[in-house]
Amino acid sequence: MLPRLTGWRNRWQPSDFTLLPVAGEGEDAATADYRVLATGLGELLGRCTPKGAERHFPAALMGFKGLRQQWKHGCRPELPAQVLSDLCHEIAQYADHATREAAGRCLRRRALSCPAPPPAASLSSECDSTAFLLEGWEEAGGLQQPPARVR
Repeated sequence: MLPRLTGWRNRWQPSDFTLLPVAGEGEDAATADYRVLATGLGELLGRCTPKGAERHFPAALMGFKGLRQQWKHGCRPELPAQVLSDLCHEIAQYADHATREAAGRCLRRRALSCPAPPPAASLSSECDSTAFLLEGWEEAGGLQQPPARVR
């Protein structure tokens, strides 16, 4: 029995969903919520295979990648309201309470602060990856059908 266990242990691989920056001093509530959201999404997506994450959690995967990209470039974290809304529905049954609450606060804050998205042509900032995320999300057709249940 011992050889079987050691063979299983050798197949562990590091997760791609753990590379997030450490919290900074004086961080505002919005950034802290996005950090909690990204950490929770990383934990949730880290439990899936890459194909399973793409299939069952497309908005969560897009949101996580977008937040990680924004932090990598030193930008203020922000996701489009549409992605946040779809993400909230995807993770509702699977994420921990803190992640769900942070996602809801991010969505409410985003919906209140930006009722109408600006035209894509007026976005010239390198750090504004929300336009990039929303373009990719619309090209993919958004969430066309609810994700299948993960067992």
